[in-house]
Amino acid sequence: MKKVKFLTLIASIATLGFFATSCSSTTDTAPVITPSANCVVTGSSIALGDSVLLEYTVTSDNKLATVEITDQTSSTLKSFSDVTATIYKAWIKPSVVGTYTFNLVVVDKKDLKSTSSVTITVTAALSEYTTTLLFAPTDNKTSKTFISTSTGTTYEVTGFSTNSSSIDFGYFYGASNHATLASSNDYLTTAYNLATLYPNATLNATTFAKVATGTTFASLTSASSIQAAYVAGTLSTDGSTGGAGRIKLLDAGSTVAFKTAAGKYGVISVVSVSGTSNAGDKITIDVKVQK
Repeated sequence: MKKVKFLTLIASIATLGFFATSCSSTTDTAPVITPSANCVVTGSSIALGDSVLLEYTVTSDNKLATVEITDQTSSTLKSFSDVTATIYKAWIKPSVVGTYTFNLVVVDKKDLKSTSSVTITVTAALSEYTTTLLFAPTDNKTSKTFISTSTGTTYEVTGFSTNSSSIDFGYFYGASNHATLASSNDYLTTAYNLATLYPNATLNATTFAKVATGTTFASLTSASSIQAAYVAGTLSTDGSTGGAGRIKLLDAGSTVAFKTAAGKYGVISVVSVSGTSNAGDKITIDVKVQK
């Protein structure tokens, strides 16, 4: 009888041990990092002199020990003193052109570590092209009428098709519109309708905005300031269908902001306009554009 009771006791202890083991947690979860909608994303490109926002929410089962932002060399760019927050954000301003990786590194009190990383490219602030001359197209189509703002290269009508993917806008002069800049997809003059002339070409959709009074070409010295001038300006309604693909009635002293199909912001200063006929008219412009 005593033996039976002893065996029953042993079985009960084993059963209790089983339940104790089964009900206890043996796995801790590392902190979870979630980039916010405002956080810069991998593949972004910014101009030198601009800042990027790193912003994350962090949730953790355990108390946090450290939260910091590091770069691709593992150097600490920012260490957060308050590790009880749920949102961590910082503006980072790269100092030189190049490729950067930023990491949010979170370690909890149990030494569990999580990392969230983004890689961006920092380019030289602006490309600038001064005294660029564009001609209204002539009957023999040999005038330099179009421009690629990524390189500053100007092209004739006959060279448009071959180089269309890089061309942003061109110039023409009309009896009503007078001096006019038009994007490739809105360059639809009676004599030179690009969609008709070159049906297989790329027709990039550059848009133009009239900058606010008091905003000058000289005052716009960074990609961010040019973008702000475009956003704060008034989108042109001069396009063939009332859109922003053209801007007309330009004269010396006009300042125009633009956005290319590739998403680059730029600004144009009209230096001079000369001639009164479509065959002989020309415009001289200065251009600054985000690289």
